[in-house]
Amino acid sequence: MWLDGRLYFGGSPISRSAKNLDLDPRVCINLSEEDETSDRAVILRGHVATVRPDRALAVKLVTASNEKYAYEQIVDQYEGNAIFELTPEMVLAWTELANATRWRVS
Repeated sequence: MWLDGRLYFGGSPISRSAKNLDLDPRVCINLSEEDETSDRAVILRGHVATVRPDRALAVKLVTASNEKYAYEQIVDQYEGNAIFELTPEMVLAWTELANATRWRVS
């Protein structure tokens, strides 16, 4: 879930991806469209931290998730439970490869 300039996502703490993030928190995530033939892309590069949302952040995440995906999540599913938080340092995007743009995030 994209919220307040950060990307939040979950995953099992015993998964290979979680173990890899513990060893090296640097990531590059491609947020492409579902249509694999699309010529549009957004790529985020940055660092991931494991966070345990307080009540205020949990409410924001649940509200945003329920609005966007029509889920019926509750605050208890987020509050105090470990999730990943990506703080982007660079964003690359394009609608056609010839029109690529790069931002450094500070």
